[in-house]
Amino acid sequence: MRPGTFAAIYAFEPVLFPVEVDSRTGKHSSEGYEVLAALARRRRSHFKSKQEAAKRFRSRPPFSAFHKDCFEEYVAHGLSEQADGSCVLAASPESEARWYFDAGSAAMGSGHADPPNVQCPITTGVGANAEGPVDYLNTEGIKQAQRFPKGRSDCFEGLAHLGPLEDPIRVASRAMSCFQASKDEAAWLALPPAAVISAAHARL
Repeated sequence: MRPGTFAAIYAFEPVLFPVEVDSRTGKHSSEGYEVLAALARRRRSHFKSKQEAAKRFRSRPPFSAFHKDCFEEYVAHGLSEQADGSCVLAASPESEARWYFDAGSAAMGSGHADPPNVQCPITTGVGANAEGPVDYLNTEGIKQAQRFPKGRSDCFEGLAHLGPLEDPIRVASRAMSCFQASKDEAAWLALPPAAVISAAHARL
C-alpha cells in the first residue's frame, strides 16, 4: 500500500471480501471470490451479432435496468465483432473468472484476515434492491465500510448491484458530495461508523 495515494475513496459494492481463517487448519479462504469466479465462467460469451446480444441483454437483469446511454456503451465496447459478423464478450468469461481467482489468491496469500490499514475516508455505495446471484453484495458493502477506520456506507433506493450504470448522474452526484464532506475530517469522524451518507451529511 502507498499511504497518501488517495485523499478519499468512493466504491460502489466493491468486490472486496474478508479472508476467513479456518480455526482447525489455520488456512485462509474466501468463498466470495470463488462464487463470483464460478458465476463468471457460466456467462454466455458468443453471439450471432451485436443486435442479438443487445436484445438478449436488454430483456433480463441486470442490463434491463441500465441507463440507455450506459447500455449502448456496453454493447458498443463490451463486445468484440468477429470477421464473420458474430461477436464475443471483450472480456472472456475465463478472463473475468481469473481476475476473481487472482484477487482471492492475493488476499489469501497476504495472510491477513483484516483489511489493509487504509486511513483515508472510504464510502461504499450499495444498492437497496438486492436481487439475483449477487444479492449479498450490498450487505457486504456495508460490512466493508465498517472494517475501515473512516468507512461509511451510502445506500441507494431503487438501484441494484450495478447502480452506477443504472443511474450514473445520481451516483456521481452522491460520490462528489461524499468527497466534499470528507474534506472536513472533524465532521466526517463525527458521523456514526458506516452511516448512510444523506444529502444533509454531505453538506457538512
